[in-house]
Amino acid sequence: MLKKFMFFDHALVTRPDSNEPLPELKEVNVCCSASGYGMLIVGDLNGLVHVFGKNFTNHVYFRAHTDRVEKMHHIRLLSGSRDKPEINLLTTIGSDANSPNIMRIWDLNPCLGTYGQLDLQPIFQTSIPIEPRLNILCSSATLDLNKRNAPGTLPFKLALGMNNGKVLVYDQIDPRNSKAPPTVILQGNTYPITGLFWSKNGDANTKILFITTTHTINSYNFNPMIRDLDATECLDSEKGCNLNCASLLNYSRKRGTAKPQPYEYLTVATKENLKAGLLESRDVIEFYTVETRAGCHPFDGEKQQICTFKNHIVLVGKTGIQNLNMLEIFDHKNKHIAFSLSFSAITQLVSEWDKLYVFTREGKVFELEEKDVQKKIESLKEKKLFAEAIDLGEKELDHDRESLARLYHLYGDELYRKNNYDGAKDQ
Repeated sequence: MLKKFMFFDHALVTRPDSNEPLPELKEVNVCCSASGYGMLIVGDLNGLVHVFGKNFTNHVYFRAHTDRVEKMHHIRLLSGSRDKPEINLLTTIGSDANSPNIMRIWDLNPCLGTYGQLDLQPIFQTSIPIEPRLNILCSSATLDLNKRNAPGTLPFKLALGMNNGKVLVYDQIDPRNSKAPPTVILQGNTYPITGLFWSKNGDANTKILFITTTHTINSYNFNPMIRDLDATECLDSEKGCNLNCASLLNYSRKRGTAKPQPYEYLTVATKENLKAGLLESRDVIEFYTVETRAGCHPFDGEKQQICTFKNHIVLVGKTGIQNLNMLEIFDHKNKHIAFSLSFSAITQLVSEWDKLYVFTREGKVFELEEKDVQKKIESLKEKKLFAEAIDLGEKELDHDRESLARLYHLYGDELYRKNNYDGAKDQ
């Protein structure tokens, strides 16, 4: 059983001059989101895109589709000046009247330093060539600054996962040519695609795409020297996941040196393989590298959504009460639950400004901010959980020997008070 703590502060996001929820989102049905470099972006069921500045201090919105925005991705690269990014693109996929699966790309620089409604025009638009009975279930985009890119093309890759098991990849999009078809990969797969994630673990000129289906976990290597048939690697043929039940965990690990090395794990809430005749979800979070499976961790309850925040895994599950979700934050490094609280009908989870934001169907937004290590340790000391405080301190305060020594001293005093003289002496 994992130990549970409240190592995050949480609050309703309101305007500074009132305690009321954000009026800009009161009547908005948020259905997709993106963030990065000081911008938090959401799309709604009315076809609008809303762009918020730091701490929701300014609000810009524009119409991206006449019906609804279904998916979006933000691609941004800073130039020498932070005031004007070199690349600041938003890709939206949505529906217009009688025209589903329209992809548009927007330059978001006009949204900087302003507020209110904008009449923004896309720099690229195309109709994604798929049959009427097919649906786009998931998507993922990544910045691609490969020197082999043709001049004038947009520097990113966009992958679309279909319900027939195919993955469509747009690469080197040329704004002057809206008819260029995407590349189709994973040709032999028939299981619906439930997740797509670009990994940074390949070399500078190689992109690797994690692909989850309802029954399998795969990776695809975009190295041009590898044939298509050899590019796909099945990481797990026995487990798959539902939509919204996978994410990338950025993790720092030590490889024989004092300097942590960044690494990524595909994190998946798996379910039993339907081929085995088992219909219920397994309560297991599996971890994968680009090469292989890398362990697992069991959890209670069926998970409906997961995402990652810093080194943590955010889990959204059922509570047994309709329209009420339980949100838990699992500290992967320290192996405990760092936060646990129920929210009404969670629709989106998105992180920015070093905080995690929870959007609900009621139009409310809650912000979760992690406490620093000293505050965590103080909260454990107040509850006289000295063993837990020392364990956390040894992992997080490895260079602060003085603070650790004080913790050992306090723990020894507490054990002595409880007549545990041998334990007190050991401290």
